[in-house]
Amino acid sequence: MNLEKVLCVPTSIVEDVVPKFNATIENASEVLANLLKYQAHCVRDDGNGGGCENDERLQQLIPYVAVFDSENRVLCYQRKGGGEKRLDAKLSIGIGGHTNDQDHDFYCGVSREIEEEVEFSVRKYVLHGPIGFIRETDNPVGRVHIGVLYKIVCAANVYPRSRESDTTALSAVSIISGHPRLERWSQIAIDMLTGE
Repeated sequence: MNLEKVLCVPTSIVEDVVPKFNATIENASEVLANLLKYQAHCVRDDGNGGGCENDERLQQLIPYVAVFDSENRVLCYQRKGGGEKRLDAKLSIGIGGHTNDQDHDFYCGVSREIEEEVEFSVRKYVLHGPIGFIRETDNPVGRVHIGVLYKIVCAANVYPRSRESDTTALSAVSIISGHPRLERWSQIAIDMLTGE
């Protein structure tokens, strides 16, 4: 059971408003603004099979931020237990998570997630995006989540703060792309960011 109320948009609206998934979109900011017109906060899991985690009529909007340094290396970390079981031991480049009813709006949720999950040696970075939307529909979890991809470029040292991370490194994208343990959203994000 998880009674947290998270930001959701009806799946039918997502399918009508987003012109393409898993690709960069020039006007992604406008698309996101249109999606947010239909937002609601819904309980994630009421413990009885109800809630947005099990309702394919709703999409949970998830900020998904890839962090790069000035040498174009991406922050990559290995997830450890404590978060979602399906992601245990997977490699990820994504920082982010659910925005909820405690966030003033979606954009505050993006900022909160960055602050919670990343530590910069110097608090100076540039946030680019949104760049596009990540969606996978081949599994039940994917059918109720949509990632909103952002990219951070920073000159400072960067470290994950997340309790969900184990091993971390700044890595060339070419080294981790296609890795068998790379989580699906991370591979989609890499493909989007590199134009693959």
